[in-house]
Amino acid sequence: IIPDPDQPRKHFGQEALDQLAESLKSNGLLQPIVVMPLVYPQNGVKYILIAGERRWRAAGILGWTHIPAIVKKNITIKEAVKLQLLENIVRQDLNPVEEARAYKKMLDEGYSLQTLSETVGLAACQISWRVQMLNAREDVLELVARGHMKPSIAHELSKLSLNGQARALRAINGDRLSYNEVIALCQRVQAEESQTEM
Repeated sequence: IIPDPDQPRKHFGQEALDQLAESLKSNGLLQPIVVMPLVYPQNGVKYILIAGERRWRAAGILGWTHIPAIVKKNITIKEAVKLQLLENIVRQDLNPVEEARAYKKMLDEGYSLQTLSETVGLAACQISWRVQMLNAREDVLELVARGHMKPSIAHELSKLSLNGQARALRAINGDRLSYNEVIALCQRVQAEESQTEM
């Protein structure tokens, strides 16, 4: 089994994994992982993880070589992405950036905004807003992922050019700005950029 490199969740806290490993040691694996067969098995790897990567990693910490798994044989990539996203959203394990990237991936896989909205139980405008946030600079997204910046601030910054974002970010970091002050700052930077272009 190998983990899916496109899995929406990228960060696994070591302390949480160690706690899960202790739970597995005491109680066993209560819910099997979900895998799908690889189209072209190689080097002894036959399956790719769809759901349960935290459980799989915790079992690895314990040195387990076998764990219960449900094999989904006729599943499309689109369905696998949906399962991964739903599992992580239901558990609230994704940070806002991972969540936004997962929504974008589903939209890229052919989901309409409306279908995705119904699937995850979130208004279409909220999904749109989160995906737009991904236009922010990588350093901004990193701040959001680590919980050092609110997604709403990153969303405002994402409306600016990369240079404009850098200028606004310096001002935000230099002062303690309220959300309304950030909006005003971003509008000012955007107006200055428009003036320069003219």
